[in-house]
Amino acid sequence: MRGYRGTFIAVFSERGPEVIFNTTTLSPDQVLTLGLQGLMLLQHGEQGAMYGPLPTYHPDVLGFVVTWRTSVTHSPDLRFLLHGRPVNAWILMAKPLARRACQYRDELQEELRLMLPQLSLEAANGLREENLAELERRIRQILTHLPTS
Repeated sequence: MRGYRGTFIAVFSERGPEVIFNTTTLSPDQVLTLGLQGLMLLQHGEQGAMYGPLPTYHPDVLGFVVTWRTSVTHSPDLRFLLHGRPVNAWILMAKPLARRACQYRDELQEELRLMLPQLSLEAANGLREENLAELERRIRQILTHLPTS
């Protein structure tokens, strides 16, 4: 899809922050740094909140980040058991597509919120590769169907 530059997903695990899915051309260090920024946004936001457009490492590419928490039933970290596991998905796009996404921000955010329940299960189940690939496919589909005017 024209203007779409990929999606990556970052999560706080027992080992610390990590990127668990990435279809962008950013380096591992770049996606981890942006992923950490998204994870910090979750500390102050709500489930399913979307932030952006935010700068990325490329001046012609902007990002939107969606934050949520997965439910956790097994973890040595009590914070995860009490509050869930922080997760965020970054959607990168060229500035023209990002401007269109801003125009239809409410619709885009609502579509993304509808996708979150299937990913809000225990991280080992909801955040599997096939679920994340399906999320990315649906994001591309939503962006493809944004009105052009």
